[in-house]
Amino acid sequence: MPATQDFTNFATERPNYFPGQFLLEDDFELQHKYLGDRQTYHNQSLQVSGVLEGLEVTPIQDKKEVEIAAGTAIDSAGNLLVLKQKVNFSSFGELTAGILYLQFTQEKANKQQEEIAESFTRWTENIVVSVAETLPEAAIALCTYETISDDEVQVDSTVCNYSGVYLPNATNQNLSIRSGGTAHPNLAVLNGSLKVTGDAETIGNQTVGKNLNVTGKVAIAHESQDANGDALAIGSTLRLGHNLQYGWIQSHNAKPLSINPLGNNIGIGTAEPTHFFHVKTGDAVGLFESTGTQAYLRLSTQEGLDKRVEVANRPGGRLALWTSGGSDALNITQTGNVGIGTTDPGDSKLQVQGKLTVTETLNLQGSKKIIFSDTDTSNNLKIQLWSGYGLGMNGSTLFYAANGNHSWRDNAGTNERMKLTTAANGGLTVYGSGTSSFAGNLTVDQTFTVSGTFNLNVFSDSASDEWPKFTWLRDTSKNWNEGLIKNGTASRGAFGRIGFGVHLDSTREFGLWSSGWTSLLAVEGGTGNTKISGSLTIGGAAYLGHEAVISNFGTKLASGFYENGGNKQTTGNVPDTSHDWSHLITARHGNLSTNHQLQIAASYKNNDRLFFRKIEATNTSNPSWNEVATRSANTFSENQNFDKKLRFNANNNRAIYGDKRGLDNSRETIVMSGHWNELEVRGRVIDWTGSNLHIGHEIDHSSDAIYIGNGKLGHVEIQGTTPLKIAGNWATTGAENSLTMLRGLIKPDGTIYSGSGFTSRKISTGLYEITFSTRFADHPAVIATQDFPNTVNSSGGDTRDNAVVVDISQRKCRIKCGGGSGSASDRYFSFLAIGLR
Repeated sequence: MPATQDFTNFATERPNYFPGQFLLEDDFELQHKYLGDRQTYHNQSLQVSGVLEGLEVTPIQDKKEVEIAAGTAIDSAGNLLVLKQKVNFSSFGELTAGILYLQFTQEKANKQQEEIAESFTRWTENIVVSVAETLPEAAIALCTYETISDDEVQVDSTVCNYSGVYLPNATNQNLSIRSGGTAHPNLAVLNGSLKVTGDAETIGNQTVGKNLNVTGKVAIAHESQDANGDALAIGSTLRLGHNLQYGWIQSHNAKPLSINPLGNNIGIGTAEPTHFFHVKTGDAVGLFESTGTQAYLRLSTQEGLDKRVEVANRPGGRLALWTSGGSDALNITQTGNVGIGTTDPGDSKLQVQGKLTVTETLNLQGSKKIIFSDTDTSNNLKIQLWSGYGLGMNGSTLFYAANGNHSWRDNAGTNERMKLTTAANGGLTVYGSGTSSFAGNLTVDQTFTVSGTFNLNVFSDSASDEWPKFTWLRDTSKNWNEGLIKNGTASRGAFGRIGFGVHLDSTREFGLWSSGWTSLLAVEGGTGNTKISGSLTIGGAAYLGHEAVISNFGTKLASGFYENGGNKQTTGNVPDTSHDWSHLITARHGNLSTNHQLQIAASYKNNDRLFFRKIEATNTSNPSWNEVATRSANTFSENQNFDKKLRFNANNNRAIYGDKRGLDNSRETIVMSGHWNELEVRGRVIDWTGSNLHIGHEIDHSSDAIYIGNGKLGHVEIQGTTPLKIAGNWATTGAENSLTMLRGLIKPDGTIYSGSGFTSRKISTGLYEITFSTRFADHPAVIATQDFPNTVNSSGGDTRDNAVVVDISQRKCRIKCGGGSGSASDRYFSFLAIGLR
């Protein structure tokens, strides 16, 4: 082992005492040094630096202070540190986070003679308690810490290591044993490898981090019935074990168990396996048993699992041959029935799902039948007589397929009686000369040409309703039945008469068109709305009908009369919604590509207010309405400008003058004078002459409800009962500084929920710091309380929940929130800061 200690000044001799011996100070110092060198060398070489006992660190409640218990430790220089009694420490300074440690120092003490410099009679050992960002050399770390505020310190003793024992070795490696610290106090940690040459008995679980060499036998002698108990663990993936009834081998950590991965044959029941897997036993060679409802064996080649074949026992004992392209392609039930392409052959001995090709003759004996399933309703042929010729089913239709003609002939097969060509433009030809009759309807989808007379005798002459007998559209799934109809009820007719006409569906229209599909006349089904594209000349009286209900007054409307249907929320409605109903008269411009309209509108009866507006737009537009007149009092939402006098002559004793100020309140209702900077209403005065604003009964400020003055509206006095609403931060101006009020609501994560003029951040659990954007001239007054936003009907939290102000300066403040138990907790809170700036 290489030497690391400097033995130059190491004491290798000590005093030898005898009676009457004359001793000097060197003799005593040599005696002390002899013992001290050996003790220090022993501690430094064989002891691991760390705590021996005690020295626990405990935060003191509601103080920025900790208590260190009495105890001992050994540092890396071999010094024994003894803290005789507990110590309170609070000298954290400006370092809010770091390491709390102990360090050994010694100094001379008890000076005997002041005139002699080295006349000290004692060496005093001192233990220094201090903090640092990094641990100094030869110091003992007790804990890491963090100061949360002026009254809280958090500590973590994980860095505190306990002393141990060094084992000398040839390479001076750190071969030592010590405890697992505060996290694992009952764990002995060996830094290095361990070799046991004799017997070793362990009580708990043992973990081997590297190789374990065993020159003798390893015996597991317990007789536990637990298969996971007495076991030999090999690595992290394999366990060998025993039970009184059996032995076992098991892979671990979700890893597979591979047997003979390098090759060679495996034999079960034979010592000479001739195949890679050879089982030799009686009749029952083996059993593959699944714990589920089915079991299968996969057979794969070098082509991969996607080309595998599986032999399976499906639920119910069905034998299946599975392929990746055909799933369970071949199936044999327990009754011996075979299915190809189907898993359920039913009561058939052989059922084939799919195409069956017979290369020889298929003979059916006696009354045997060929039966096709009812499941295939596609256009597939059931019997193919030739390519493209045969019989098939499509839904409930039996069809004949042919690439050419369908022909009906006599029993000799030579004389053709009727022929139907199968081309897209094919047709039916009847060669017989007899009469063809149709008991039902005849529908013609294409042109119907009649060379002779065509009689449509579809209606009777009785007074009865008769639905279309001659139709041009019939779709019962949509309830469409359009064509000629007879109305047999006189009261139903527009003029009280029966007659004939056209029936159409309510979702469609009937029209007349000119060349190029130019619409001339259109009648809408269901509503009867009629549109004529050209001019309409009426020889008699014209009855315009009723207003149309619309949902948007600003859309492209035809000239006419409209209403909102009683919905005051109608888009573009008039400003007066004191009644649900509104009426609209519209004159639309002749250029139909634009949306130019003149509109006149009014609300219904209660408040006869009349409005008008012009729409000048391409698409939908809803500009503001202009009020024209009102039967009673008029209310105007915008400023009204008058270049001349405006008079109200109700009793010839009230007037408005635009050029003279009048203060006779008994006669004048409204006075505007000077530069339009004064308004007086029946004795209540609003005066903003210069920069002051008064609202009250007199000009005398002492009785004003609100007074704003002192230059730039900077002073407010409230002496009446008029409320004052402030919509932001409030500041007053005066001869000196201004009084400013900041308010805000903070979220639990420290971000701002509402308020301005400040920033916010979360320092730790329940502790927040508010920084004012503009500093106060002096310490502001700050109040805070917990809040529960968006819970108007909530009963709130615990009455012991609180938010306290823990620090205030001109620049910032700190607020701490807690729960009902008194511990810090992240919460919503609001604050109010008032001070001079």
